[in-house]
Amino acid sequence: MSRFKHWQFDITRIEAYSDAVFAIILTILVLELKIPHTEGHLSETELYAKLYHLLPTLVSWVISFLVVSTFWLHHHNLLRMASKADYAMIWINNIFLLFMSLIPFPAALMGSYPHLPFAVASFGMVMLFSSLLLNLFYHYITTHYLSHRYDKAAVQRNVRRSFWIGPLLFGVATLSAWIHPYLALCLYAIVPILFVLPLDRPIATDADEAE
Repeated sequence: MSRFKHWQFDITRIEAYSDAVFAIILTILVLELKIPHTEGHLSETELYAKLYHLLPTLVSWVISFLVVSTFWLHHHNLLRMASKADYAMIWINNIFLLFMSLIPFPAALMGSYPHLPFAVASFGMVMLFSSLLLNLFYHYITTHYLSHRYDKAAVQRNVRRSFWIGPLLFGVATLSAWIHPYLALCLYAIVPILFVLPLDRPIATDADEAE
């Protein structure tokens, strides 16, 4: 790992690349919402019936959108916390994005087969690994490149807490799919709400730092 630290990299390039991947993920997710196919004249009652059958896909899209948005928020905040970047950060970030880019597949699977435990659990499995990789990214930045605008002791406490809270919640949600798939869906929807705001905030503002 120390060899990777000899190679420095522009943080803005990491953020731009990551934002592009996040945008593509969200675009692919919404493409799963397809207009119901029909032949001939369709009554309003029949349209409602077809849209009702589309409801699991819609729910899956909403949950996935909230989860991806939450990951993007925390990823953005982590890059703001870093004073510089190296190639180790790049590859931790790339592996994190690898798992994030898988999300449309289990999201589509979950929307198509919401009654099957494995289909619903597959979404949680990807979220579990994604949260672990983001936490590793968090730990690496805090250990090596945390900006002086942050209280390192406080941030490290949040790192330790995040290493078990996020993965634990997604792990429980994944296992709950075998109790009842709809229970897992509810837990998937709740987890992003718990992380609406970043864990850390600077002890000095950007304006203070400029002065």
